[in-house]
Amino acid sequence: MSRRSWSILSPVNRMAAGFLFLLFLGGCGYQASLEKSPPSSLIKKESEGGPQRLSRISIPVFANKTYEPLIENTVTRRFRQQVIMDGHLKLVSSRSESDMVLEGEVVSFGQTPLSFDIQNVALEYRISLVLRMALKDARSEKILWQKSINPGAADYYVNVDSSLNRAALDRAIDEASKVLAEDTLSDILNLYR
Repeated sequence: MSRRSWSILSPVNRMAAGFLFLLFLGGCGYQASLEKSPPSSLIKKESEGGPQRLSRISIPVFANKTYEPLIENTVTRRFRQQVIMDGHLKLVSSRSESDMVLEGEVVSFGQTPLSFDIQNVALEYRISLVLRMALKDARSEKILWQKSINPGAADYYVNVDSSLNRAALDRAIDEASKVLAEDTLSDILNLYR
C-alpha cells in the first residue's frame, strides 16, 4: 500500500475501532429471563404463612349488553389469549382456583361508514366497542381495579358477498378486542408496579 492510501484508511479504521469499543463498553443492559413473575405489589400480606402472590386470574365470559350476537365470546377469548401470551399472570379456568377475577361486559357496539361509492353505498366501516371492566379479589370480592374502556376501534371493507362481509366484521371485532385486551392488561400490571 502506498503512503497516500494508508492515510485515507487510517481515520476510517480508527473511527470504526472507536465505535466498536464504545458499543461493547456501554453494553445494552438487556437481560434474558425464562420466567416471568407478577409485579411485586401483586403480593398480599398474610398474617400467617408469609406473603401470597396474586398471580392466578380467571376471566369468565363477558356479559353482552349489545344487540351484536356472540360478540362477548370473541372479546373474552382475546382477553384470555392476551393473559396467556403476556405470561405475568396464570390463567385458570375456575373462580375457586384464582386469586383475581377479571369481569367484563360489552356495553356498546357500533358501526360507522367511512367511505362511499358513487351511488352512496358504504364501502368501508369502522366498528367501535366500549367495555366496562372490573378486577376483583376472588376471595373477598373487593374491587381492585375498574374502568370503562372507550372505544376500541377497527376498520373493515364491505364486499358484495355477505358471508365475506361477516368474516370481515368478525376480524375487525377481533382486532379491536385484541387492542383493548393489550391495553387493559397493561393498565392492570402497571397499576401494581
